Amino acid sequence: AIYFHVFRWPHRGEAILSGLFRKVISVCLLETGSTLSFVQTDDGRLVIRGLPDLAPDNKNTVIKIELSDEKVLPCGEPYGIL
Repeated sequence: AIYFHVFRWPHRGEAILSGLFRKVISVCLLETGSTLSFVQTDDGRLVIRGLPDLAPDNKNTVIKIELSDEKVLPCGEPYGIL
């Protein structure tokens, strides 16, 4: 798993993370355990949807992202995280 720290809460209910080249299994808010919906694209982008209007922690909300060993696309970028 990786832990995505969100310091500035998005206002549209979505967060986008780039550079994920392994298949995402699940996404949840660490503070509440609430499962979040997501879409993963072939270019390593993860769009997390259904975020609450207010951050569970107003300073640092953590989103847990479970990854599989399966690659979505070979990481061709020098800064791809996984």
